[in-house]
Amino acid sequence: MKQQMIKTAVRATLGLALALAFAGSHAQTAPFRIGVMDTMTGPFADLAGPGTVAAAQMAVADFGGKVLGRTIEVVPGDIQGKLDIAATMARRWYDEGIPVIIGIGNSGASKTINLLAKERNKIDITTSAQSTALVAEDCTPNSFLWTWDTFASAKGPLDDAMARGAKSFYILTVDYAYGHSIEADARKIIEAKGGKVLGSTRHPIGTPDLSALILKAQASGADTIVLANAGADANNTIKQAAEFQVTGGTKGMRIVPLAAMITDIRSIGLKQAQGIVTAESFYWDLNAETRKFADAYMQKMGKRPTMLHAGTYGATMHYLKAVAAAGTEETGAVLAKFRSIPINDFMTKNGTIREDGRVMRSALLLQAKKPEESTGEWDLMKLVRNTTPDEATVAPSQACSMVAAKK
Repeated sequence: MKQQMIKTAVRATLGLALALAFAGSHAQTAPFRIGVMDTMTGPFADLAGPGTVAAAQMAVADFGGKVLGRTIEVVPGDIQGKLDIAATMARRWYDEGIPVIIGIGNSGASKTINLLAKERNKIDITTSAQSTALVAEDCTPNSFLWTWDTFASAKGPLDDAMARGAKSFYILTVDYAYGHSIEADARKIIEAKGGKVLGSTRHPIGTPDLSALILKAQASGADTIVLANAGADANNTIKQAAEFQVTGGTKGMRIVPLAAMITDIRSIGLKQAQGIVTAESFYWDLNAETRKFADAYMQKMGKRPTMLHAGTYGATMHYLKAVAAAGTEETGAVLAKFRSIPINDFMTKNGTIREDGRVMRSALLLQAKKPEESTGEWDLMKLVRNTTPDEATVAPSQACSMVAAKK
């Protein structure tokens, strides 16, 4: 009886050892997963959407497809523009062991995921959303704002408009976190330079008919309409304002979109978009490096990339470099390398990461070409000038606990 009990105990011990060995082996050979979530359909699909997943996959391929001896897998997720879907997906991914989430094309969702990343001791890199709150009151040591922010995208176009004589403004704002944030930044920029905001109106995301809001802006007496919306919403506003003859001509109002990208300019058409000024961190036709990436992206997706696609590529590549340098996926070690390694790719040269998680790089002031200046379907923008990282980025906010701790 005693011998039987000893044999049973030995078998159980061996079984446990084999199970642990199998689990350890599986952990070493299981794919290294990177989560990429964004809104895949709707008004922002061209700006980010499926292109963010494609860009991350391109970065993985260019990195070599493996890290820490494991095959890298990009896990896509469609948040449908909804905070609750994004939060549920992020919780599940983090709990399943996915160490990083990239993309997150919704500022409200990014705020929630920032908190989840800190709570779960994971990492999130926002490459699509842009609210400056993400590096202020919503900052965490585990979270990064990679591609742009609302201050950067507002400052260049508004500075340009005021240099050309704009003095009074009416703001049309999409009614969610992004719109609120960029409107607040726009007001600060306008008022700091002596301009006046005569009024503002908010509209739901995906509003097809914006004519009533445009006519209200015209009735305000302002000389300039500022668009604190993006994607299809901004495109519809620009087209409808031209149709109602509110903008254009010698007596029409100026219109200043704060988040227009190459896909927007193409959608609007150069006849109506010509002269629009945007502040971006990437343009596909700047040099041989940007064109090489853009050609590869074009082959994969059938269109030229926006800065959000380029930013997702860059963030994915930089994260993988940090993991490789750390020799582990353990969050603390990866974060240390992620923050310390200079950012160098076709989009960013000698970029750094500020203590609040904001990537510091120079920005581009671009202008939509006149139709006769364009030589092809995607030859839509020209460079006005480069701006320095400090000029293009809002100063560190005391609302960020990591900034406040340094004082």
